[in-house]
Amino acid sequence: MSLLVKKKWNWKEASEETKTEWGIVLKRYVMVDMSLFELERHFGEAMDAVGNSSSDEERRQQLADFDEALAASRKKLDKMANNLKAAEDDQNTSDGTSGDMQIERKGGQLSASQKKALSEEHHREQYGFFAIEASGQDVLMQATALQQALESRRNASKHSSWMSIVPEAPAYANVAAVATPSAKSQQGGNSTAAQKTAPGAEKTDKQGPPTIASLLSKYQASSQAFHTDLGSFEDAQRKAFTNLLSLDAVSFSRSNLA
Repeated sequence: MSLLVKKKWNWKEASEETKTEWGIVLKRYVMVDMSLFELERHFGEAMDAVGNSSSDEERRQQLADFDEALAASRKKLDKMANNLKAAEDDQNTSDGTSGDMQIERKGGQLSASQKKALSEEHHREQYGFFAIEASGQDVLMQATALQQALESRRNASKHSSWMSIVPEAPAYANVAAVATPSAKSQQGGNSTAAQKTAPGAEKTDKQGPPTIASLLSKYQASSQAFHTDLGSFEDAQRKAFTNLLSLDAVSFSRSNLA
């Protein structure tokens, strides 16, 4: 709502706009969350395509399956990055609109207490945004690292056997998703980024370049951290909306008495 500049706000319009713009930001992150589940499925499909082939035809089919999974994961990764950027832009718009509501204007219909309430709920939105944005950037980084590693292995496989595509490591089906949030979010305790990884993955990284399995573990941990912070952002939104609705009722009662 960037066009809403120098507007003479009343309570109904201001409260509805506050809820609408927060909802737009939240929707972006919900879409990111959906992409994460789909990304992990495509990553798994790429890793499942790896195996010993008994014939050239079987190897060609495995390579085709691998390429298809990588193309799908790349597409989802790009979509996730776009939604994260859009969420940041939408939050900037929401910040601008909130600031506009606080400006004193001749003919403005917001009381000081109403402005205070709107400001408090917008600050709640901002705190949640900072937390989930940090998680979003972390999981994007982990997903990009895994995507690039898989693409690198695919390129190397053009002149070597399937056994070189993935270093010796636990099979995909046996890799546990270990979510160990390590940072406190600005909402009071939720993780903003998963910086700890599975014990096995950490050990591998110290010995040399990370394996596909260790990168997958890091991705899974950061994905779980993002999902947790998304839940916190949704909870904060529900609380804010409840507060605004209660103020709506008070405003309605006063207007009737007047």
